[in-house]
Amino acid sequence: MGRARVGDPGGGVAEPFSLSSTGEVYDHARAAFSAAYGNDAVETGIGGSIPFIAEFARTFPGAAVLVTGVGDPASRWHGIDESLHLGMFGRGVLAEALLLARLGGRG
Repeated sequence: MGRARVGDPGGGVAEPFSLSSTGEVYDHARAAFSAAYGNDAVETGIGGSIPFIAEFARTFPGAAVLVTGVGDPASRWHGIDESLHLGMFGRGVLAEALLLARLGGRG
């Protein structure tokens, strides 16, 4: 069976990708995001056609791949009037900093 490919309006293609979010790095990520947002982290399966993810995972098979995004119900991602609440952005920045501290052994 051949690989499925996801097309875009510009004519490019990307391989869909799904990863397992188990292991120590992902545990650190969930803890960091939970601490920054004050709630349990929720994982969703979106962004499976981001072009470089499949290639990155294939090139670095032992690497943990974590793609994050910050948004709120009014963000209107990829729309002409896309926006981002600065408080949500601040929490996202804090979560990333906490994750990096944990991965560096200081969290």
